[in-house]
Amino acid sequence: MSRPRDDSLQFYEYLCQKIGSEEDVKARRITSIVCDIGNGRSKQIRSGSSGEGLNLKGSDVDLMMIYSKCVVYEYYSEIPVQNKKIPLVMDPEDTQPCFTKLRIVRGRSSSYLGEIVLHADHKGVVLSSKMFKQIKFDFYSKIIPNITKIHGPCLSDTLDLFDIAYCLKCDKWISQSEAWIKRSREKWPSSDLISKIISCGVLNRMCNLLKISYQQGIRCFSATKTLMDYPKYSGEINQPLCCNARLVNEINHAFSCGIYAVEENIYMLLSTLLNYSRSGMSRDIFTFFVSRAHQIAPQCSQIHQGSNKQKYLKLKNIISHLLIGVHTDAVSGWMMLASFFYETKNYLASLSILNHGLLKCTDEKVQLEPSMFQGSLNFNQIYALNMIKNETLMTSLKTLTMNLLFFAARSLIIPTELQLDVQKKSYWIHPKPFAHFLGFLCCYHLKDSASCNHFIRQLFHDADTIFTKQESDSVCKCHILICIGIAMHMFGETSRAKGWLHIASVLDKYNLTSAKIRLSKINLHD
Repeated sequence: MSRPRDDSLQFYEYLCQKIGSEEDVKARRITSIVCDIGNGRSKQIRSGSSGEGLNLKGSDVDLMMIYSKCVVYEYYSEIPVQNKKIPLVMDPEDTQPCFTKLRIVRGRSSSYLGEIVLHADHKGVVLSSKMFKQIKFDFYSKIIPNITKIHGPCLSDTLDLFDIAYCLKCDKWISQSEAWIKRSREKWPSSDLISKIISCGVLNRMCNLLKISYQQGIRCFSATKTLMDYPKYSGEINQPLCCNARLVNEINHAFSCGIYAVEENIYMLLSTLLNYSRSGMSRDIFTFFVSRAHQIAPQCSQIHQGSNKQKYLKLKNIISHLLIGVHTDAVSGWMMLASFFYETKNYLASLSILNHGLLKCTDEKVQLEPSMFQGSLNFNQIYALNMIKNETLMTSLKTLTMNLLFFAARSLIIPTELQLDVQKKSYWIHPKPFAHFLGFLCCYHLKDSASCNHFIRQLFHDADTIFTKQESDSVCKCHILICIGIAMHMFGETSRAKGWLHIASVLDKYNLTSAKIRLSKINLHD
């Protein structure tokens, strides 16, 4: 029995190297859960291997989007008299096992469900799954150009990086699932069956089968990119990262796999944090996302005209949110605060804060950004993270990470010069070029031409640096070019401004930025 046990332990160590340790998997799961909780406007559940915390090579990101305007019931008698949602009743008659029709209750439909998604049969009207998916595809393919096809029950992108499945929720367990709920979890496999497996040598046979297969050239793991190199595994532990460094990397990968911004659902996050965070790691991850939510919450807060006391209280409330937001990472929170002070025309305070943030933009910072092509940590980043390996995860995140700046659609704290970009869409930009652009704006209003020239030169350098990173998001690149174009135009360099905006418009294949609009406005006034 010693040899199969050694093989099992070796395979376990191999999986830890390929997929991650138990703690790594927990960190990924918690990060996914937090993002699902914080995404308040569109209820989502991350499922599949990524939702389970397994970063498998070649696997996509599976998102279940809950369609909240409908609710499913098993029986007509369960439908409440007063119900704001559209009731759908299950009808498993004339369907394949594990499938059901969803019937529309007469007089309880709504404009949310157009006639096109309804199908009539001999018993009434049912929901058409095919047309429902087609309508969702037509809608999302216009606002998210990457979505190009329907893949089974899901909407999918060109590169098969993610699948989005729209789901209808049933609030109660249906009768077919009752046996599963009450199942015994101790009867199978029985102790007798385990003894038979061991005594009959099934484990030995499996190990021998794998070895013989590889000797004969049959690659059992060749179909999976994750495990195909198992025959070459030496059994040596190759883990240069300390615990915190690995966890920072896991959160980094969570961003890179399509988890973008947690919305302003702060109280739900806080409630979950207080009730369910039983370990230091989970508390730190929740604290990270709560701080991030505090960056987003004040972006829709308007300072209404009123008494000085009312304005003061409102400003104090916004600043308190943004001050909590500085704990997310080393830089982005300070840039948000600087942007807010710029919008309130407090240019000197804005300059002071952004210069403080720029001092933290150093090479060892780990960039957390929504890119599917996120690279691994470099030597300087690993060294810096190992230097603070005895600190908490939150300390590592606050000290050595740097998020992209996220401005929500119709954000009120983004500089006025960029508000054209957030009229309909959210806005992402690297913190360093944003700081240089914001510095230019402050110095422009303070009529400091020398400092304006300094910040413009820094913007040019930022553009060169970002464009050498092939994995960087093209929209973020466009935003940097647009900032340079705006600065050139404000400085009176119209022809150069047009050149930068033209490059941005060419790079913006899906018309996701304001580059074309700004270029046409400059051409119109020439």
